[in-house]
Amino acid sequence: MIEEAISQIFGIWYLIGAALVFFMQAGFAMVEAGFTRAKNAGNIIMKNTMDFCLGTVATVAVTAAPEVRLRRIMARDGLSEDQAGARIAAQ
Repeated sequence: MIEEAISQIFGIWYLIGAALVFFMQAGFAMVEAGFTRAKNAGNIIMKNTMDFCLGTVATVAVTAAPEVRLRRIMARDGLSEDQAGARIAAQ
């Protein structure tokens, strides 16, 4: 029961951290746009938006890959999460 609560708290903290990073990226975009000429502000905002979008996709791809591998091993061999994790660590 306590492990489930800790897991939920971790999930909430993870989402709060992601929201803070999202707003930090927007703040950097505003600062950078303020340092450039008005005619280039749109380009700077677009570059920062693309940076955030591509960074999000790359992060999800890199962090989700081990989870997908673990789930495939669990489904294929009928193992628990701990057993599948131990098998991956042993490789």
